[in-house]
Amino acid sequence: MKKSEFLRELRISLEGRIGDDELESILMDYDEIFETGKDDNKTEDEISDMIGSPALVARNILDEWPENTGAKTDNESEYPTAPLGKRVVAFVIDCILSLIPLVLLLFFRAPRILLLSVLPIMLYNPIVPVFIVMGLSDIRSQPGVIYTYAEPGMNIIHIVLILLSFVFLWLYGSLSMVMLKDRTIGMRLMNIKVIKRDGSNMRPLDAFIRQFAGKVLLAGLTWNISYIVSFFWAVFSNTHDTIHDKLTRTLVVEDL
Repeated sequence: MKKSEFLRELRISLEGRIGDDELESILMDYDEIFETGKDDNKTEDEISDMIGSPALVARNILDEWPENTGAKTDNESEYPTAPLGKRVVAFVIDCILSLIPLVLLLFFRAPRILLLSVLPIMLYNPIVPVFIVMGLSDIRSQPGVIYTYAEPGMNIIHIVLILLSFVFLWLYGSLSMVMLKDRTIGMRLMNIKVIKRDGSNMRPLDAFIRQFAGKVLLAGLTWNISYIVSFFWAVFSNTHDTIHDKLTRTLVVEDL
């Protein structure tokens, strides 16, 4: 990183959190560090690598700053918290998208036994009952009319779709968080994302714990009661935390 970029980002990270005079003094100190490094035949990139990222430097300065005990030093102060309404809409979008293979199973008229086989893995999804009713209510009795029902046969399309149902219903959230860099498709559409509270990047393991263990598995084990608890927890939390946010120490913020 060039000196000008480093000093600019350091200024942005510290501005408003310490006094203007102190800020200028700190910037001058780091300017001198760069100049001293140049005298030792080091490049600006090498010097910035030795110092560390501006965000990390700013965090260390704020941690040690005696008159700044009330300042937040993590990403909670750098990004506005995502409104609860946006999170709810993103959740609904993701629930619908995770059911795409199930919709295709209905479209290709899969045998009912296949639809029932998917039931145990999709209990966490609150939209599932709608599709269960659609798939299992093919016969509508009318007075004086006798209906016969022929169960459709199973083919390769049904087998592929049932496998995709497992992947989508269980791993949709985790995979989309990894591929879209800390966002699901619903979050991207609502311009929100997930960050770690300590400022570090989300790891694939964090995404798996948050999306699968904290949402899918927990919701399945509690028959969706965990979603109700998470909703009310978010309502009364200043940062709209949910159970899966607490498990992984994450925060959902506006994607600026």
